[in-house]
Amino acid sequence: MNYTLLHEALHAGGIKAEVEPVISPNSERSRKMIASGMADIKTDWAFNISGNADFLKTDPLLKAGEIEKGLYAPRGFMDGKADNALPDIHTLRAVGIRNWRLDWQVLESLPLASLTNAATVKQMFSIINAGRADFTLLEFSSRPDMGREVDGIWLYPIPGIKVSLPETQHFMVSRKLKDADKVIEALNRGIKTLRDNGFIRLCLMNNGVIHPKVEDWHTLNATAETIDRDHPTVSSQ
Repeated sequence: MNYTLLHEALHAGGIKAEVEPVISPNSERSRKMIASGMADIKTDWAFNISGNADFLKTDPLLKAGEIEKGLYAPRGFMDGKADNALPDIHTLRAVGIRNWRLDWQVLESLPLASLTNAATVKQMFSIINAGRADFTLLEFSSRPDMGREVDGIWLYPIPGIKVSLPETQHFMVSRKLKDADKVIEALNRGIKTLRDNGFIRLCLMNNGVIHPKVEDWHTLNATAETIDRDHPTVSSQ
């Protein structure tokens, strides 16, 4: 999705360039590659770009609150509960990865019974499967049942509730890139075009980042910015 958005933003902004992926093992390594000029552009959260002299930052590609996640628990977690009943968040035990800064920030903001740190996604799933936590935060799957699986362990979103990530995402551009300022200007024009014509929202919906099935679910950490963000009409053509 990010490569598609970058390609389309460049073209909409007036730069006819092809996007060539560069392999990187993790986000921290990717940022170092951008700083050194080994790579030119990546998407990242505002807090990873601001204040760093090695990077330039575009206008927001994704708005604060636009990325939503579900509270993923084992199948049947709500069995026996009354229809349309929401779980008491005070009674739930969560597991997350502390290094996932925004996820952890959201989890810490909730009035949970407990919060456990895991080292990997695999460990998160294992901790839930072992009954030592009830849920973790995951982006909604595009599967009909929205399930996600790791090592044969399946988790599903608890119906009726979700969270949003309270930060903006941008294109991070290396200052070592030739004409980096002009690239920023073109990307900003492209982002506005893709936002105005609904392409960004369509991409988010097609990739499950915004899931139509959960549009009316209650956002546990809702803010005014989350509630007021625009929902442009998107053509299916």
